[in-house]
Amino acid sequence: MQGACRLGRLSDQDRLAGAREVFKQYPNIQILDHQYCDWSPPKAKSIMEAMIQAFPQIDGIWADSGLMSWPALQAMKEAKRPLVPSTGDQLNGYTKFLVANKIRGYAYPMTTKLSGEAVLQAVKAVKGEKVEKKVYIKITGYGPDQIKELTKPDLSDWWWIGDDQMPKEFLPQL
Repeated sequence: MQGACRLGRLSDQDRLAGAREVFKQYPNIQILDHQYCDWSPPKAKSIMEAMIQAFPQIDGIWADSGLMSWPALQAMKEAKRPLVPSTGDQLNGYTKFLVANKIRGYAYPMTTKLSGEAVLQAVKAVKGEKVEKKVYIKITGYGPDQIKELTKPDLSDWWWIGDDQMPKEFLPQL
């Protein structure tokens, strides 16, 4: 349909597009497989178990969520394969696994900061205040040193690390 446009994108598609853009800059990176796991840890683990059987060498895991990286790493550990660097979000269980197994990894906050901004905009709308059409949020990830500092061993695996250090501008002023 001429003139039709898509009003939004799914966040997983945006993250994958960004990753592929970066991967193109490094021709020595070979992507062995790509699977959607529907943010389901059991599905992610099952898919990784199949990948372990299919590929004798896996050097890294790119995933847009700790919900995917964590079970993938568990599958590699259970298969007695080397644990490799990975990416994921700030899920405490994922970061606990990285710290406990001394694996290099990268965690980036996204869900909570974006949700916080959405709440701010919704509160503005309810109050009749001007709502921003576009909002830009600087998202800084956590490397291995910060992951160790931010991981909460005494809290649930489902805690989002860094939430307790979220800047005040992301917290709604009700």
